[in-house]
Amino acid sequence: MGFSMCFVPLVGGVSPSFQRSEQMTKMNLSGAMSKLGVSLLASLALGSLSFAQAPTLVKDINTQPLPNPSSYPSSWVNIGPIVYFKASTPTTGYELFKTVGSSASTVLVKDIASGAQSSSPSYLTKLGSKIVFVASDATNGRELWISDGTSAGTTLLKNIRSGSGSSSPYNLTAAGGKVFFVANDGINGYELWVTDGTTAGTTMVKDIRSGSSSSGISYITPVGNKIVFRASDGTNGYELWVSDGTSAGTTMIKDIYAGSGSSYPSYLAVLGSKVYFAANDGTNGTELWATDGTSTGTVMIKNIRTGSSSSYPRYLVTVGSKIFFRANDGTNGDELWTSDGTSAGTVLVKNIRSGSIGSYPYRLTAFGSKLLFRANDGTSGYELWISDGTSAGTTLVKDIWSGGSSAYPDWITPISTSKALFTANNGTNGSELWITDGTSAGTNLLKDIRPGSFSSSPYYLFAAFGRVYFRANDGTHGTEPWVSNGTAAGTTLLKDLANVSGGTASSYPSNLTDKFNRTIFTANDGVNGTELWASNGTAAGTALLKDIRAGSSSSYPSNLTLVGNLVFFRANDGVNGYELWATNGTPAGTAMVKNIRPGSASSNPSYLFAFGNKLLFSAYDGTNGSELWISDGTTAGTMMLKDIRSGSFSSYPSNFYFWKGKVYFSANDGTNGTELWVTDGTAAGTTMVANINPGSASSSPYSFAAMGGKLYFRAYKTGFGTELWVTDGTSTGTTMVKDIRSGSLSSYPTYLTTVGNKLFFTANDGTNGTELWVSNGTAAGTMLVKNIRSGSSSSFPNYFTALNGKLLFRANDGTNGYEPWISDGTTAGTSILKDISSGSGSSYPYRFTRTGSRYAFFSASNPTNGNELWRTNGTTAGTVMVPEVRPGSASTAPNYMTLSNGQLMMRATHATKGVELFKYFPGANGKPVGHPCSTSATRYPTLVGTDPVIGSVMNLRGYNAKPGAIGVQLLGVQVNNNAIPLVALGTNCVSYINLLSFWMPLSTFGVSATGNWAQSFPVPNDATLMGVQVGFQTWYVILPSVTWEMSNGFFSTLGN
Repeated sequence: MGFSMCFVPLVGGVSPSFQRSEQMTKMNLSGAMSKLGVSLLASLALGSLSFAQAPTLVKDINTQPLPNPSSYPSSWVNIGPIVYFKASTPTTGYELFKTVGSSASTVLVKDIASGAQSSSPSYLTKLGSKIVFVASDATNGRELWISDGTSAGTTLLKNIRSGSGSSSPYNLTAAGGKVFFVANDGINGYELWVTDGTTAGTTMVKDIRSGSSSSGISYITPVGNKIVFRASDGTNGYELWVSDGTSAGTTMIKDIYAGSGSSYPSYLAVLGSKVYFAANDGTNGTELWATDGTSTGTVMIKNIRTGSSSSYPRYLVTVGSKIFFRANDGTNGDELWTSDGTSAGTVLVKNIRSGSIGSYPYRLTAFGSKLLFRANDGTSGYELWISDGTSAGTTLVKDIWSGGSSAYPDWITPISTSKALFTANNGTNGSELWITDGTSAGTNLLKDIRPGSFSSSPYYLFAAFGRVYFRANDGTHGTEPWVSNGTAAGTTLLKDLANVSGGTASSYPSNLTDKFNRTIFTANDGVNGTELWASNGTAAGTALLKDIRAGSSSSYPSNLTLVGNLVFFRANDGVNGYELWATNGTPAGTAMVKNIRPGSASSNPSYLFAFGNKLLFSAYDGTNGSELWISDGTTAGTMMLKDIRSGSFSSYPSNFYFWKGKVYFSANDGTNGTELWVTDGTAAGTTMVANINPGSASSSPYSFAAMGGKLYFRAYKTGFGTELWVTDGTSTGTTMVKDIRSGSLSSYPTYLTTVGNKLFFTANDGTNGTELWVSNGTAAGTMLVKNIRSGSSSSFPNYFTALNGKLLFRANDGTNGYEPWISDGTTAGTSILKDISSGSGSSYPYRFTRTGSRYAFFSASNPTNGNELWRTNGTTAGTVMVPEVRPGSASTAPNYMTLSNGQLMMRATHATKGVELFKYFPGANGKPVGHPCSTSATRYPTLVGTDPVIGSVMNLRGYNAKPGAIGVQLLGVQVNNNAIPLVALGTNCVSYINLLSFWMPLSTFGVSATGNWAQSFPVPNDATLMGVQVGFQTWYVILPSVTWEMSNGFFSTLGN
């Protein structure tokens, strides 16, 4: 090719269709306009765009009707006829509700955590005419609340653990006009507390286990004005305690298992003036005990299983003057027992399942003067039984699911002394609501709430004022509150609390990948399953690429990776298993590349990685194990690159990283363990770099990052642990940078990220916890940046992103929770960027995504706005929330953010259309695309630029060009979906500017001896250019050979 011919393309070009554009009238090649030439491109603008706009829905991909959501009611408690409970609605989250048994009376008491956030009321407990419960208002943490049934009368009772931390009360139990509970004030651990319903009267009873440790209180049981419970004081183990609500009146009843051992009292039940329970004295195993509240009055009733073995009494329940329970005497298995409080009166009621197997009685429930329970006699399965305490009076009530199958009766709840409701499955109607009077004839299906064989699954049955409240799913309304008076007609849906009409299901877009202004992603339209989709950012241009697994089943494409003009991925078509696929962005061009493991078994392609115009990955062909493969997108060009661990064993190549024209990775050859390897794309050029941990042990290289002409990573070596290492690509040049945690313990350097001439990472030196570190590549220059969370606790920095010459990350300083931070590599220059969720709560910033040289976008949460999209330029003032899609506390929850076609594409939540594909214009933006081509395997000419802000100056920089080459900076229309191969100029040379449309040279220059250059171009101050998309690429001609090299492309979008 002659010199003159080489320069023929550089005169610029305009396609005929572009010449006809009305934008031609704007052509002005003087000043800044002539330098950019972008006024010619205004017809390519994205439309009316600005920061002030909220993200917009691209398309409602899944238009299937939304199944009615469920409120999932639970935690019932009544004050007279008023029944309180917790339930969830789409607008309130889990909050406190009340009812008197009608739809009209079923109302929200108070939206404690306003909006869709949940206060999650729990442990609802009556206290006089009020209820006490546990909830979180997102300000005070999880604390104790009280309600009189009105919104105004529903208030925080006491912020036991001051600030936004939670005392997390639990085991609320009413006794003697007070409510006892367990809570943690942040000083004394979880200990016994009591409340009389006032703030002043809410106090810690006693710090049973002194100091910050907890006494582990459980099995709180009211006995008159006192409670009996189990706890550990740290000296005597878990033993039986009693409390009258005062510190002096809170004492251990008896050290049943003498010394520091624990008797673990459990299953407490009250009969008369005594409490019966199971305990282990260290001699007789876990047996039946009783206490009258005194040490001498705390005795074992009977050693049911003689010797040191245990009978494990459990499920103790009082019926009349007896205690029923389940126990195993070592002969008859787990069976039903009863006790009148004497050894002689503690007897096996009946060996329901003869022999030693056991019938396993469960759900023991007092029913008048009798006991209802479920058991398995070995013939009828688990069915409903009844007992009067005698063998003859212990009988199967009814074989509901006839034969050996089990009906599994559950939630047995008496509605009177002669009727009880319960759930059971007869094998025909599913699990539904049943009723019994204790006889076979009187035991019947009450109502088939969800007709047919599906189950309505009644749950959490609760009796109050002649009614039973429960939750069930009728197949139409979701799981909602129901009520029954014991008749079929009187068994009705109480209210469809979570009713949402008109909504559609979610497509859950994922794996968003840019392919030259088209977004390739996965989604589920509700018809074809989770498959591969493509979008140009418009509804009309968003469509299913291919239903790879035909029908409603899913092929689950994943690991989407752009290589040249193909997006590679793995998918399962239902015939060939998980194999390697690729798409060129069209339905016809979406196909399986190769069935690497023939038949229906999967080769499981993993760690897909772009290497120039080829793909590296790991796969298993069924013969050679998981090994290193390479593909050019054709069947013939897809092959195992090297069987690193010969035979059927696997080398498991992974952690690929491109550096100096080669790919470094970790692999195990079966001799040297998992070590550092390199490949140039040939079998001969695939070799181990260094056996860092000599012998067959592994160094497991991980988390690579290049800086200053060297490659850094973490690795393990015996005697030093996992520390920071560096390589120049040779075995002798592979050394440890610093033993950060000296000795054999590990500092575990992670998230290695280069920012300029600094390498940031996290490490734990054994003194300061896992914190932010920096290195200049020397031991002396490898140091802790800042102990963000003082002391030995860890701030756990993560999500590292370079932004404006600094490091953007998230961390937890122990005061402000997980928030965004910024660092310049110095202690003074490392600070919290913004406390988005003020106080100790966390905003959990996630997926920092750069859209060019100025901004990073991310998702973050706070109680006021929910989880929304945020933008930062690395300053506190410049860290702001993007206008909300769902104003208020409801969350948009943006995720999978990707810059494509000049827009920030993402998945987000719409109020009625669910989780779908959204887009947001981030202002002026830019990104490198594609790969360079070079005449040298180790020289990759790179082009980067700043954001083209209208009325400002755009800077372009080139790196690693051949010194002495002539560079031509081109500007033009970006390619759309496919780059243009220029094989005549070089095997891997590609144009990222559409040569069939407008393009022009901006400048011509000589490359200096450094191989680097910089140029500036004014951007026209023309608001009509907002959203105009332009492409840049640098072409280099090498003289005198007249050969070509090209940079990567750089796609920019003009904006504010």
